[in-house]
Amino acid sequence: MIWVVICFSTFLRLSVQLANLVFAHTLGELLRNRNHSENAKPSNSVPSPTKSNMQIKYESIIQFIKRNGGSVTRSQIMNSKLLSGGAKEYDRLLGRLEKAGKIKVDREKESKQDWIYSLITLG
Repeated sequence: MIWVVICFSTFLRLSVQLANLVFAHTLGELLRNRNHSENAKPSNSVPSPTKSNMQIKYESIIQFIKRNGGSVTRSQIMNSKLLSGGAKEYDRLLGRLEKAGKIKVDREKESKQDWIYSLITLG
């Protein structure tokens, strides 16, 4: 008789645990779907003119260079704390701005910290 009670209580415990897992999974799916549907844009809406995170970062670097007379050293940019990603993020963004023709880099100095980043003026 004791083995029947032990087996039944073990089965009951496993059943309750399985029910809890199914409930938690289902609740998570419902909440995720609700959040996605709230964030989804209606098909007839006009896209908003918001800027991407990368565009904001590009513009903050360009504005920093403008505020400092249109020409800054690499160490000034690094010390500005405009970005939180460290030197690699600055290198990536400055490289893309250079390739896009927004800035030019004077690499004549031996130390990378003394390189000069300047805005390219049109006209």
